[in-house]
Amino acid sequence: MSTVKKVYLPKWVFWFTAIMILVILVFFNISYFGNAQTRAEMGTIGWLALNLVFLLCLVMVYLMSYGKLPAYIIKEEDDNS
Repeated sequence: MSTVKKVYLPKWVFWFTAIMILVILVFFNISYFGNAQTRAEMGTIGWLALNLVFLLCLVMVYLMSYGKLPAYIIKEEDDNS
């Protein structure tokens, strides 16, 4: 018989990651909207894609921290032979 353990992240990991991602997003958006050359090089689709990736990462960390989605699944086999 094997047992399955679901491992979740601590809640402080979400808050630490949220602060880091939001600082990165603020810096990125300030540099994007502050320089016309950067806007021309990246375009609207690139800007949307990068913001979406950061926000999806934040959602994933939230789900793993608040017990909705396990960060790890550990399957242990019993050695009762």
